[in-house]
Amino acid sequence: MHSEFYIQSRIFAWAVANEHLIPQLKYLHASPGGDLRHIAVARRLKATGTRRGFPDLILPHVNSRHAGLFIEQKKEGGELSEEQIEWNEYLNAEGYLCITSYSIEQSIQIILEYIFGDSELVNVYFNNLKRE
Repeated sequence: MHSEFYIQSRIFAWAVANEHLIPQLKYLHASPGGDLRHIAVARRLKATGTRRGFPDLILPHVNSRHAGLFIEQKKEGGELSEEQIEWNEYLNAEGYLCITSYSIEQSIQIILEYIFGDSELVNVYFNNLKRE
């Protein structure tokens, strides 16, 4: 089972490798996660506005249904904290799509379906990857 750090780093490696095909991926962004860190770093992040439970991945791209995409990345079997549930509910109520993903493949599929709005296009993309 992979760590959330590993999963997220693979998603960003995929995004960077595909920016030339899907320009919106250039704007995929990560918020500082809840990893263990030195107390001074944690205080600095808190002082500059980092909030507990905020989703891990952000794609500030408006599509036909939502104002932007937020993904809470979990490893297999991971559970949402109360703060993560609160952010999820708030962001969805405000017109964003906030969703939880449990794998690299699931996150990539969520991002592609969000951008293209058509699961057939996403299937074509994945089929082309398998041929390469």
